[in-house]
Amino acid sequence: MPTSSVFAPVLPTRGLPVTPSRSRPLGSRPPLPAPPPPPPKAQAPPGAAIIGRAVSTGYLSGCLVYLDANSNGKLDADEQMYTTDKFGGFSLESAAGGDVRVDASRSVAGSEACADSFTGIAPGVMSFASAGVKPGTGHVVTALTTVAKVIDREDSQSRVKEVLGIPSAVDFTSTDPFAALAAGGDGAKELLVATTLVTNLVSTLTSLLEKAAGGDAAAAESHVTRALAAQIVDASGIAAGARRMRTLLGRPEE
Repeated sequence: MPTSSVFAPVLPTRGLPVTPSRSRPLGSRPPLPAPPPPPPKAQAPPGAAIIGRAVSTGYLSGCLVYLDANSNGKLDADEQMYTTDKFGGFSLESAAGGDVRVDASRSVAGSEACADSFTGIAPGVMSFASAGVKPGTGHVVTALTTVAKVIDREDSQSRVKEVLGIPSAVDFTSTDPFAALAAGGDGAKELLVATTLVTNLVSTLTSLLEKAAGGDAAAAESHVTRALAAQIVDASGIAAGARRMRTLLGRPEE
């Protein structure tokens, strides 16, 4: 594809000398534009804080995230809250830590603009959670951490990874699957596939069960998540069961 010259060609004019432009040295290239500024980082409130990202099938943008200090599953007046940025980032002031919850339903005050930043539409899953989060950076809240919280065992993460085929070295409570894949990290592909599949499974089954739950989508989603957690517990530690579970999720062993 032909490219245009930096300068327009100078054509001779009869009887008049032609002088090239002196705005730049002849033959020089125009200066490169300044690089764009880096994306803004979540600002930690004074003191210790929990800093992380909320992830669905993309980053969760404009969604309410809060520290459920008393583990009652709802935002109380004295609990820290934050609205996620376009990269799913959040920061919650806390010296002790606790459960972190993300309300992704647009019917919830504070999440009216909640969207998957990759698709621009409302997330298919309404609630995400991660249990016992300590102050610090690098935390991730996903459908996998939600299921692990429902399992509620010391080995919850190990069971989820075993059944879904995620390498044991991967910590899905602190690994951003998109960033890991972009960096070529070990196990990143398996983590991203498992995160996406579980998110879509919960979303699809919730839609199917909502009518049976009397139109209560939150109740339907809770039932689906508990059922999935129970299936993972039953399948973990049993090779055949784990294979059946991966087949159910569309991930048969190669």
